[in-house]
Amino acid sequence: VPACGHAQTAGVQQAKSCRDLFLQRLRRATLGEVRSLAARLDWEGQLKHPKDYSILIGAYRRLQCWRDALTALDDMTAKHLELNVITCSGTISTCAKAGRWREALELM
Repeated sequence: VPACGHAQTAGVQQAKSCRDLFLQRLRRATLGEVRSLAARLDWEGQLKHPKDYSILIGAYRRLQCWRDALTALDDMTAKHLELNVITCSGTISTCAKAGRWREALELM
């Protein structure tokens, strides 16, 4: 994934816009791109709000990647972020869309 400007040296505003750019790219990225973008955001400490994970889980739902969606929920828990209705229902929907009903029901 190409770097986004000079986000590390230009301050908080540019880092925020870089984060927003990556999150926007998740909405139409391929699976490889989603995984790469997610790894980069996590490595840079930019996945720190439930909304960020909602966008990530939405990308996994679009691609029917139920394991990745479950991993994202686990990451949220590990970071002590609040699991909200959007992230949980998005993950349930991802599992259901992929035909993984047992996993979907376990989240309820």
